[in-house]
Amino acid sequence: MVVEQLWQAVPGGSGTYVRELSHALATRRDTALTGVRAGSAGTDHHGLPVTVPVVASRLPRALLYEAWSRLRRPAVPGPSPDVVHAPTWAVPPRSAPLV
Repeated sequence: MVVEQLWQAVPGGSGTYVRELSHALATRRDTALTGVRAGSAGTDHHGLPVTVPVVASRLPRALLYEAWSRLRRPAVPGPSPDVVHAPTWAVPPRSAPLV
């Protein structure tokens, strides 16, 4: 799941959606959730459950958004996902079914 919205200065409604959905999915035994964001992930989860790993692109936010939009690169960092959930307009290149 693209969780980048949680690192925005004002996460807003999208951030609330990401936070609440991640908490709901983290309780499911049939789902292994990984958060995807720009920059370095660090240790702060910004409202995500601490059990949800966060992988980060090496690109900063503005460059990552532009690369995803125009170049359809880079791929989602980390292991290949079964499904990509992009709750905002920051949509990574399709490497799995996209929600």
